[in-house]
Amino acid sequence: MKALRFDRFGSLDALQLNEIDTPVPGANEALVRVMAAGMNPSDVKNVLGLFRDTSLPRTPGRDFAGVVEKGPKEWIGREVWGTGSELGFSHDGTHAEFLLIPTNALALKPASLSFPLAASCGVPYTTAWNALRRGGLVVEDRRLVVIGVGAVGSAAIALAPVLGTTQIVAAAREEDLTASPRASGMPIVLLSDAKKFAADINEHFVGGADLVFDTTGQWVDAAVGAIAEFGRIATIAAPKGG
Repeated sequence: MKALRFDRFGSLDALQLNEIDTPVPGANEALVRVMAAGMNPSDVKNVLGLFRDTSLPRTPGRDFAGVVEKGPKEWIGREVWGTGSELGFSHDGTHAEFLLIPTNALALKPASLSFPLAASCGVPYTTAWNALRRGGLVVEDRRLVVIGVGAVGSAAIALAPVLGTTQIVAAAREEDLTASPRASGMPIVLLSDAKKFAADINEHFVGGADLVFDTTGQWVDAAVGAIAEFGRIATIAAPKGG
């Protein structure tokens, strides 16, 4: 099978499209034909060497959608999707024609999602879901600020109403904003001056937000003044140097 491989850290030039043996599923494993695979910042940072515990050589990639080719009889031919913390780091990842995963990790892909859409959900949506729930949005009608409107930020904005929160403010740099947040009529705070951030949020949420979700990892200090009493801040911690 064809797979993206890297055997050294430090540069994306290390990525090579190689022909390697198709893996053979063992007991309690399934072989999935990858129809689409997501690309996350962590995949790039992995090749650049910011996750030094990664064992080499390795196929990167964490998110996928595909069809089960070998494994439990009842799963053969079923459309599945998934993500994983070990994929691409200690186990070969999703940027290949085939992927081995444990049978207990098999999950049916929603029929309403195409393979590319399903493959784009894994890391962004699980990250956002965990942050919102651990950040206290299990209580309805919380006031939420989402800093950053990339993949994770957009997922948080989409998932918040599922948890009963419709009071949402998006915060982003002008150049990062797309038509989507503006078209929805959602209040937007432009990120420019960290010293003004709390005041900008208080214009929308008097007394502060119940949860500030900083998907950039760069606005934690500024967010302290923007939270309400007993409010929370969730952030994504990146490896040192990026």
